[in-house]
Amino acid sequence: LEHANAAYERGEFAEAIDGYLAAEQLGVRNGPLYYNLGNAYYKSGDLARAIAAYRRAQRLMPRDAMLQANLEFVLTQREDKAVQQPIPWPLSLGRDLFRWLSLNEWILVTAFLYLTVCTLALVVVLGRRRAAMRVALSVTSVLLLTAGTTLAFKVHEERAIERGVVSSERVSVMSGPGQDYTVEFWLHTGTEVEVEVRRPEWLRISVGDLRGWIPTSAVVDI
Repeated sequence: LEHANAAYERGEFAEAIDGYLAAEQLGVRNGPLYYNLGNAYYKSGDLARAIAAYRRAQRLMPRDAMLQANLEFVLTQREDKAVQQPIPWPLSLGRDLFRWLSLNEWILVTAFLYLTVCTLALVVVLGRRRAAMRVALSVTSVLLLTAGTTLAFKVHEERAIERGVVSSERVSVMSGPGQDYTVEFWLHTGTEVEVEVRRPEWLRISVGDLRGWIPTSAVVDI
């Protein structure tokens, strides 16, 4: 990583990218690595891979202010801004609270609340300060249920939903998995998509209410 960081400081961004990717292959997968990788990709002019790297970093360090600032900046440079559906502010607030903790942090919070509920339940059974402990047990149980539900959604979002970023300058989105189908619409570099179906050479993707097929080579996985 020191070699990659030094290459970045010298302005040798391709060498820095190779160094960060080599570190990833060796098992280094943390927020700072993906943040630095995103910076190097952006400096080298690769908007799609910069966004993908920043998104990976965001999963691991969701409250990092510099990461958020860089991500918001690169997102403004996408051509398909209108394709990305705006989110009403109540839902946006809920999403931000949901993403405020990383997956590992939600696991720790849920585990802590579970142990707390077990401890309080034992205290209630033993009859010590039963009234106060019952109130505490009820409150903590509600918190555990909330945290557990949030954790389940978090696992689904990060493990079950495949996401990617369009890396082609301009790609035709087809009505089926092949060039002989009808062109439904076009997407450009940096547009984030959900991958619904994966085939060797084609992906069925969705962007908001829009759906279609694009070549696998036109998307970088997040």
